[in-house]
Amino acid sequence: MRRRTLLHLLPALSAVGAVGTYAQNAALPQPASKPIPSSGEQIPVVGLGSWITFNVGNDRPARALR
Repeated sequence: MRRRTLLHLLPALSAVGAVGTYAQNAALPQPASKPIPSSGEQIPVVGLGSWITFNVGNDRPARALR
């Protein structure tokens, strides 16, 4: 079973007592989001990190790919 499937089933499972008290009272975390300035629509914030993604040093071909 995929994690996403389980998370969708939690409310139904807790209603029949199949999940502990903690799961019944736990709120599902919402992803961080920001509004699009022109429309106000909320979109998820996605980060690429900087550890290896942009760590290319003086390698010109690798810099060109970034």
